[in-house]
Amino acid sequence: MKKRIPAERFRPLTVARRLIILLFLVISGFSCMYKSVMEGEADDIKKARIYNYQDNNYLVTIEYVYQVMSKESGRGYTMITGHNDPRISVYDLDSGILIARKKTGRIDRYPFEFLGCTEGNLWFYSFENGIHTLNPANLEIKLTQDQILKNNPELGERLATCEPYQLPQYFQFNEITRHVVLTDQQGYRYFLDTEILAAKKIDEEYRSFDPRRNRQLETYISSPPPVLAMNGDLRKQIMVDNREVNSSLTFLEGQFIVDRNPVRTYEGINDHLSAEMEKIEALNNQLLRLNDLNGGRGPAYRTPERDTLNRLHSQRRNSENLIRELEEGHTTVAREGYSHRFSHLLSPDTSSFFVLHSSGRTKDANMMISRIKRKGSTALTELWTTEIPGIFHNPDAARETNSFKVVFSKGSPDFSYSQFEMEDNKLIIIWMLHIICIDMETGTLLWKFRV
Repeated sequence: MKKRIPAERFRPLTVARRLIILLFLVISGFSCMYKSVMEGEADDIKKARIYNYQDNNYLVTIEYVYQVMSKESGRGYTMITGHNDPRISVYDLDSGILIARKKTGRIDRYPFEFLGCTEGNLWFYSFENGIHTLNPANLEIKLTQDQILKNNPELGERLATCEPYQLPQYFQFNEITRHVVLTDQQGYRYFLDTEILAAKKIDEEYRSFDPRRNRQLETYISSPPPVLAMNGDLRKQIMVDNREVNSSLTFLEGQFIVDRNPVRTYEGINDHLSAEMEKIEALNNQLLRLNDLNGGRGPAYRTPERDTLNRLHSQRRNSENLIRELEEGHTTVAREGYSHRFSHLLSPDTSSFFVLHSSGRTKDANMMISRIKRKGSTALTELWTTEIPGIFHNPDAARETNSFKVVFSKGSPDFSYSQFEMEDNKLIIIWMLHIICIDMETGTLLWKFRV
């Protein structure tokens, strides 16, 4: 005899139950692709700044974690859709250890801009909180917009509203004057003094402060002198004032690392100005002595003294021209953070610099860094060379290799951001979504990690 099964066991699924099951399946599918914003690997770096806080050095970074919502493949192409979840991270530069991290919410819903750093404060602007600061130790809000604009309360009501992509244009930070730049609804700019929290309207023409940190690799340096150039097809040799100095010192796909830190650039130009001023003073003293000859008539024509006088006049004209260029660059860097006339080499002193080059011709060749010492225009010597394992010289070319797939087994990495910095005898490199630390004295790789 067959056992009778109650009819209710066979009742069709209701619409509500079907929707619940469908929703569960959708959520399960998305959860397989979801990356933890706090613990997952980042897919992009948008900005990084070194920060000195309580006698320690830190690196503050804005990182994006890309959340894949759908992925379709066909006809040789893969289409991925999703959104970016940003986070703020603070790393200790001595150890590379993560000190603090904070997620900010989907960038398309909660846009923000990291402006800069002052003592005890990280400055931000966001649609949600306006102008505000975060505590570097825990990334909690330290100063609100009302507190910051207490001396200019009317400005808080008149701050510009803009599209998310316009935030870097409307709200900025001048790293030399340490002023936050604010914009109101009429397009007027204000300098906010970060120490006394007072805003002052800018009456003169304002130019955006942009140090061009995304342009730190060059093959030609013309100013300040001497002129340095990478010469050659694949292996490049350094030419000094268009002269061959050390033919045995060559670099595969070599490039100079230039300094885009506006404060150091500003101070470097200032040092060059002081040196040229001293040079002018010495030349004037020599010219004065020569002009005093022959009762004040100067050296006789067609004499060695006359030749010396002409040579000194030529040197003074060259120095005067260079001083004018330096003064113009000094002013431009102070206002804009960058001058196209000057590309200071990243250098821990006045006589050495760094070269980035490749370990080989394969697509997954590693990055190499060399420190080179220059003696005037006559000698170049290699102090050290370091190959950084697992860090590709050309990450985009390496995408097709198995080595790349080992490093980036998942995610949607963007390698467009790179940066080179110096702090406390350390060379800090941001490259290929890694942060790398090298001892500048010895070339020893201290630490590196994937963000």
